[in-house]
Amino acid sequence: LFFPAPPPAGRGKAVREAIAKAEVAAKEAKAVCARCPVRLECLRDAMESGEQGILGGHTRAEREALKVLNASKAS
Repeated sequence: LFFPAPPPAGRGKAVREAIAKAEVAAKEAKAVCARCPVRLECLRDAMESGEQGILGGHTRAEREALKVLNASKAS
């Protein structure tokens, strides 16, 4: 749930279905994170570690974007 499988290589129906399943899993994981009492601590740890998956309510790409935003605000 928190570490969705990457979509298979190629094109077609199987890839579209795999992407759709990964999107559903990501939404479900984020819903769990939203009600977690340690979400902010988890997010901070995940941003420092660079781990894959949904951690602290965000994907790795979302956490990287947050880092860029935080860096631009700090400068």
